[in-house]
Amino acid sequence: MKYRQIVEENKPHDVWDGEFEYELDVGDRKKALALSKVFRLLRKNAKELRKEAQEVIE
Repeated sequence: MKYRQIVEENKPHDVWDGEFEYELDVGDRKKALALSKVFRLLRKNAKELRKEAQEVIE
């Protein structure tokens, strides 16, 4: 999965997390990059939780 971002200032940013596409209205590149990192961490945490849940089920 890869991230796709439009980082033009003062325009909505599209962030792709592999499953959902978000349109983020952020004012600058630093905010867009920070938000993309947050989405990456959330996706990583979700994968770990699914794995733990699967182990409990088994």
